[in-house]
Amino acid sequence: MGIKEEFQELSPAKCLVVGLLICVGYYFALFNKGDDITAQWAGIEAEMNGYKTRLQAVKTAMSDKASFESTVTSLTRDLEELLKYFPLVLDMNDIERELTDKLRMTQNQLIKISDNDTKSRFPGYNEYGVQIESQGGFHEIMNFLSAITKMNRVVDFRTINLKSVSSTDEVSMVQFKMNLSVFAQNQEKSQAPTNSNQGQGQ
Repeated sequence: MGIKEEFQELSPAKCLVVGLLICVGYYFALFNKGDDITAQWAGIEAEMNGYKTRLQAVKTAMSDKASFESTVTSLTRDLEELLKYFPLVLDMNDIERELTDKLRMTQNQLIKISDNDTKSRFPGYNEYGVQIESQGGFHEIMNFLSAITKMNRVVDFRTINLKSVSSTDEVSMVQFKMNLSVFAQNQEKSQAPTNSNQGQGQ
C-alpha cells in the first residue's frame, strides 16, 4: 500500500496533525530564524561603512589638496609681487632718471645727483647708494619724499640734511642733501647695475 492510500485512510484530524508536523519540519530545516540573513546584512553594512570611511578620506584629501594648491598660488603671487621691489638687474641710470623726474614733478630744483659708494648690509642683496642735492620749498620737499615712497622698489633714506637758504613772507627755500639706498638681488658681476655718470645736474 502506497503513501497515497495510507493518507486516504487517515481521519481529517490526523491529516491535519501530520500536515502540521511536516510544516514544522520544513520550517526548522529550511528557515533558521533569519540568522544567515542577519549575518549577511551585518557583513554588507560593515562593508558599506568601510567604503564610506574610505570615500570620506578621499574627499578630505582632495579638499586638503585644493586648500594647499590655493595657498601655494597665493604665496607665489605674493612672492612675485615682493620680488618686484628686489629686481635681478638694477640700472642706476634708470633709478637716477626716475628720481630726477620726481624732483621736477614736485617742483624741486636739482643741483646734483650721483652714485654714492655703499657697503651692502644684507646678505643676498646688493645695495646701491644715490646722493641727491636739491633745493625747494618745504612743502615741495615733502611731496618729493612722498613720491619716493611710492616707487616700485625698496628705498632706504639713510641721511637727510636740510638748510634754509632764503625766506620770504610766502615761502622758505630749503637746500637739502640726502643719501638713499636701493636694493637688488645678489647676482653675478655680469648682472651688476650700470653706473651712471657722476655729477649729473641741471
